[in-house]
Amino acid sequence: MVVLAQGSSPLAYLDDHVKKYVACVKDKAKEGCDVILNPPKKTEAKKRTKAVRWAKIPKPIDHYI
Repeated sequence: MVVLAQGSSPLAYLDDHVKKYVACVKDKAKEGCDVILNPPKKTEAKKRTKAVRWAKIPKPIDHYI
């Protein structure tokens, strides 16, 4: 079930999520049902975070003689 993907959450949040899930199963045209019924995969989320990060800028090396 999709609720397991939520991780550890307060019971009130899980109760609300289950109610939204049941409503979406009954009527898939409701707003937000595409995300509840087809949550994004973890690999897709990782790809987005890697693309957003700054590129590493090498620090100049000071040589003392």
